[in-house]
Amino acid sequence: MRYNIAKALDFIVSRQNADGSFATYELYPIVMPDRDWTELPDPSPFITANILYSLMQAKNNLATGAIKKGIENLWASKERDGYWRFWPLKSKQHPVPFDMDDTCLCSFILEKNGYRLSNKSILLNNKNAAGYFKTWLTPNFKTAITNPVFSFGLAQDCIASLPTVRAGDFMFNDYEPAVAANALLYLGDNENTSNCLQLVIDEIQNNTMPLQFYADEIIVYYHIARACVNGVKGLGVLKNIIVERLKNRFNNTNQNVLLTLMAANVLLDFNAEIILAEQLIDSVVANEMCPYQWKCVPYFASKNRNFLAGSPELTAALFVEACSKFNQRSL
Repeated sequence: MRYNIAKALDFIVSRQNADGSFATYELYPIVMPDRDWTELPDPSPFITANILYSLMQAKNNLATGAIKKGIENLWASKERDGYWRFWPLKSKQHPVPFDMDDTCLCSFILEKNGYRLSNKSILLNNKNAAGYFKTWLTPNFKTAITNPVFSFGLAQDCIASLPTVRAGDFMFNDYEPAVAANALLYLGDNENTSNCLQLVIDEIQNNTMPLQFYADEIIVYYHIARACVNGVKGLGVLKNIIVERLKNRFNNTNQNVLLTLMAANVLLDFNAEIILAEQLIDSVVANEMCPYQWKCVPYFASKNRNFLAGSPELTAALFVEACSKFNQRSL
């Protein structure tokens, strides 16, 4: 069987903003339980970068123009030598520092499309004492010595975001495997990242992974498989345990459409349980009325789970990614 992704691609392309970005939507289920998904004042480059990654896997001419525009948007939205925040500095949202998630995924996408950045030395220094990459870019001794101007800017960012910290939305020492996997995706599997890679492996194997800004383990597995298939081979030792957990999750219960598509992509990236991956894609086709309607499903969350972020275009893009991988197997 081969899946037709043309209408899903049409949906994504038709919703792309004129500047090349894709809208980000927010939901507040605790304080605003009656309010539906609404568009953020400023789109997050993180959502755009995720959509672009999925479109790149399609290898389809219908996506070429959208990818080009999206890449140009990421390049235009960078700060300094190549750093990003979940939303722009001048956004109407509360201020946050640069973070590893946005910066590493945006950098990876740009690098894959021929752009060159000089941010890796700074990012490689953004670790805690154990060697685990931190979620937020913060000043540290090495950065202060090698790049004092940039370090001063990080300090200013941290000071500006103190109200958010005091509200409990994040801490400067935050870390979690979903973020670390995106850092490894860009920074690679090498001696400078080996400690973090092993710590992530230990967390997954021991099932002790913190879920701070991602509310479900399947999202963690998607990030890990994405990094693994793009060269972080050390994460391959997690294949069997992740596949078994996905089989158990989808044995008797249905998951939401985003988690279902992420799980299908994980199985296809790991070249495992392909029949199950096909069944997961089929369940989306049957139950979500795609490619005619796409849901906004939580992807990113605040720690207290009151703020949720997602995108119908991201959901559709994950469908395109999974279908394209499956189709390419039968060529």
